[in-house]
Amino acid sequence: MWVLLSILNQMLSDKDIETVLKLSTIKNLNESTLREIVLKFKPLSTVFDTSLGGFNKLGDEKFISAIKKAKTISVETQTALLKRFNINILTTEDVEYPMNLKELPDAPPMLYIQGNILDTDTQAIAIIGSRTPTHYGKLVTETFVKEFILSGITIVSGLARGIDTYAHRETLAAKGRTIAVIGSGIDKIYPPENHELFNKISESGAVISEFPLGTQPWAGNFPARNRIISGLSKAIVVMEASLQSGVFSTVEWAIKQGKDVFAVPGNITSENSKGTNKLIKDGAIPVTSAKDVLEYLGILQIAPVPNKKIIELTEEENTLFTILTYEPIHLDQLAILLKLPVQTVLSLLLNLELKGIVRQLPGRHFAKNKY
Repeated sequence: MWVLLSILNQMLSDKDIETVLKLSTIKNLNESTLREIVLKFKPLSTVFDTSLGGFNKLGDEKFISAIKKAKTISVETQTALLKRFNINILTTEDVEYPMNLKELPDAPPMLYIQGNILDTDTQAIAIIGSRTPTHYGKLVTETFVKEFILSGITIVSGLARGIDTYAHRETLAAKGRTIAVIGSGIDKIYPPENHELFNKISESGAVISEFPLGTQPWAGNFPARNRIISGLSKAIVVMEASLQSGVFSTVEWAIKQGKDVFAVPGNITSENSKGTNKLIKDGAIPVTSAKDVLEYLGILQIAPVPNKKIIELTEEENTLFTILTYEPIHLDQLAILLKLPVQTVLSLLLNLELKGIVRQLPGRHFAKNKY
């Protein structure tokens, strides 16, 4: 894993940035050694000009060899990318460094950020879950996000497929603020289909990585990314997850960091709910609404949830709506339950869809819609 440098009480000059980028190529360089380098060498770039004796107890020959090798590495491409994509480097000594993260002992010493960090981001909650969510998982994510946004909560997630993507998208759709934490360099967007989403997040929120530009999304990067997702947030909410889900890594970090872990209960027969249900059995706090989370955390709801509008239904429409659930049901099954022709049921469903209380899903499936 790449190890990054904490610059203590210094402004990052262009020369310092070049030195940081070069030092970040040295593997297994721990934080205490980096701190000693920072204190010893002023300006920082002189670290490459020292002799063996200049390192004192740092004078390990392998380390000196790594320093000499790092000196020769060209970082012109990386510095050009920083400027081209308006990527900022923040250290733990910068006032813009995320406060929630700064308070943790395992905070990354340096972050690459595209976008901006705001003071209000201290009121952040992480939403995570399955990469292959069911309709139920998508629905509860949408519902929670909308309610969180009404209370000025910043939504944190990992830009992964599935629940992460839905959390970011729904936040943007609700004109809310979201932060994406990724497990690659900011110039290596993953998954690639989220390129447009990445751009929209960085325009109104922030995309964060601790990995240098050019770092590929290797599997080993994501546990480290998960500690940042948890660290940025006051709590994490697991929407839907299987027993093999990667959310357990984030949960472990949250527990280490003293963060509250919430989980949404799910259907006991659904593979995608076995993980969340297990979390609840193991001590996670069960929640069925964003209000539950906010009340537990002692966060006041800034704006009330809008009242549901009154919708007039015919007798047939009401009968059909009563049969529907938030899980998809096939048109043919509804026709059998209602003992009506398929075309008649389809016409009723389309009327309910126009009224905003039913949604049509692929394969002629239908489900209730939150309204």
